[in-house]
Amino acid sequence: MSEIRYSMRIKLTDFIKSNQEEDVINAVHKCAENTGKKIFLKLWYKENDISQDDLIKFLSKYEKKLEDIGTNIHMGENESWMQKSWYNLRSKLDKNDTSYRHEYVYVDIQGIIYGIELFANMIKSMERTSKKPQPPPNILLKENQWKPKHRIIIKRIHNEK
Repeated sequence: MSEIRYSMRIKLTDFIKSNQEEDVINAVHKCAENTGKKIFLKLWYKENDISQDDLIKFLSKYEKKLEDIGTNIHMGENESWMQKSWYNLRSKLDKNDTSYRHEYVYVDIQGIIYGIELFANMIKSMERTSKKPQPPPNILLKENQWKPKHRIIIKRIHNEK
């Protein structure tokens, strides 16, 4: 059974080339490490909002961390239903017609970092509340009537497909 991968979407141009660019990337990386879950980062930007050179510099600088997390960078603000992110961070200035399962609206870069921390806390709290009690072992113990000091262990073996 595959593990759930949580996707988080952030507008790249809201933090690229800022003094806190590295803080944002470190926050996402820390989120992935601390939750122990697979995080997929979706960075997006509008056409002509970022130069090709700035994008290449950004990728070169953070290539290892972005690769460790799992990252997709694309142009355009719209996502199809199949691409829709689990958690969306967006600026208060950006209008959004798409509804997301979870969304945090920020005012500044500190808000982005805070939103990433909230994302990590959500994942951790879901892990705590979704733990199901372990079913009893699939082993039946029966007393052997003919030899009173022995037990017979019968295991049910299920063929995995």
